Amino acid sequence: MTEFEIKRVVIACDAAADVQLAAAAAAALAARHGAPLYGIFFEDENLHRLAQLEIAAHIGLAADIPLPAAPGDVLNDILHMRGGTMRRALETAAARHHLSWSFDRVLSTESLPASEGDVLVIEAARRPFSGRWRPRSRLLSSMVGNANTFLLRRGREGRVTVVMTPRDAATCEHLVSAVLAFAERDQTVVFMSSAAQIRDLAQRSAEYAHKLMFEPRPDEIADILLRLAQLDPNLLVVSAEENMKVRNALADATSCDLLVVK
Repeated sequence: MTEFEIKRVVIACDAAADVQLAAAAAAALAARHGAPLYGIFFEDENLHRLAQLEIAAHIGLAADIPLPAAPGDVLNDILHMRGGTMRRALETAAARHHLSWSFDRVLSTESLPASEGDVLVIEAARRPFSGRWRPRSRLLSSMVGNANTFLLRRGREGRVTVVMTPRDAATCEHLVSAVLAFAERDQTVVFMSSAAQIRDLAQRSAEYAHKLMFEPRPDEIADILLRLAQLDPNLLVVSAEENMKVRNALADATSCDLLVVK
């Protein structure tokens, strides 16, 4: 079976992300696969528009950054500050693993680079805003429908990976390869599958340290979500060919990391 190749790890954060955790996790993934690291800070253009409103003076981007009554451009200043914080965190994490790295800021999700062989990591582990207000993340919303391989990282701890496999044999082989590239060696990997060949593919390719389990994939979304709640995985893996209704339901109703494999 062809090995799943990661040519570059691209980590994208918006103002709501914990950039320190994001950089550390992305650098560790890049180091595992000998890949360079590329960091992107997403300065949502809607937040820039919000910064021009008077209400911006009463919204803080972090509990430890008090925001007094002031003109709306204070929010712009904080966005630039958080972008600088991400750059420094990326530099530190890359140096720790001896990785080559680069960094950019973008305003639109349409400008996020996703070249062949890139794995795009979207950070959603923590939302460090003061008070109860939270902006809707256009970064997260747009990535659910993205056709490229991406990891929605939410920082869930655990030792269970669940894989929802399609029926197509070629897609199954690529998906199994990706799962084994991301799952830690001591994880239990549960395949929810209706494909007869999935057991043979997984058993031929898995490392001895992986514990493999196989069970039928439920037909209904509600039953899938119920079973996921019982398994309580820290990583859920699906194909980019998965039905969009199912992908949206998985993104909305789970709190584990979600890997969508192109």
